[in-house]
Amino acid sequence: MPRYEIRFLAGRYHATPWGRHVNEGAIEWPPSPWRITRALLATGFSKLGWSDVPDLAGELFATLAEHPPVFRLPDVTVGHMRHYMPDDRGKTDKVLDAFAWVGRDRPLSLEWPVVLSAEAEHLLDDLLLNLTFLGRAESWVEVQRADDDAPLRPSCEAAETAPRAGLEAVRSLAPLPEGEYLDWRSQQVARARGEALERAQAAALAKGKKLPTKLSKAQQAKVEGAFPETLTAVLRNGTHALQKQGWSQPPGTRWVSYWRPAGCLTQRPRPARRPPTRATPPK
Repeated sequence: MPRYEIRFLAGRYHATPWGRHVNEGAIEWPPSPWRITRALLATGFSKLGWSDVPDLAGELFATLAEHPPVFRLPDVTVGHMRHYMPDDRGKTDKVLDAFAWVGRDRPLSLEWPVVLSAEAEHLLDDLLLNLTFLGRAESWVEVQRADDDAPLRPSCEAAETAPRAGLEAVRSLAPLPEGEYLDWRSQQVARARGEALERAQAAALAKGKKLPTKLSKAQQAKVEGAFPETLTAVLRNGTHALQKQGWSQPPGTRWVSYWRPAGCLTQRPRPARRPPTRATPPK
């Protein structure tokens, strides 16, 4: 599996973890598999001219979802900016914009521990090499394949237990493997159908009407429409649409634990060393 190196052109990585408010100052580090996969999908539409998701892309995303990527993290420091943002009421709100200072010359390396077909690997190359930002829009990036295809020696990977001392766990959102998602969807649709039928029967009973024994086609379509049919359809759902539908966590996702170097986001920049000055004797 080829390795990729992500360089942050402005030196900064801005991204808020799922479920956290921007003003909490939390930083998603490393970038979550969910964020990376959705960025690849967006790149296909914005840079490769997709009008729909190609079958090959669906195959690629399903394969990448089988195992979260592993990372080699550069050293970072933490910073933030405070500024006022206009809202939809014509007023301004004070926003805390926290970021990881990565630097322009320290790449983030990543690799997926999966086997891709030659066609899918070529598509992954195209998507990553056309990626222009990761996280918020000011996190400009440039992605290159590593000079060699030697396996990555990760400093951060997903595991149920800590592989060694000196690490700390951080929860990260990732897509479900496609088979697991389809099983989950089948169960959820069956449960939702049963609940919808119970509501329809209760409504009919309250009006003194005959109890329905099954849902109408329109009712069934409404129930099934709440659960995207494929993993690709899951990825296409925007955050605003998910929140409007009442999802606290995107359907078709899971939480994985990444183990990163302890305290990697509590470091502060080292003060610059100044050469000693020699006192001038009084005249």
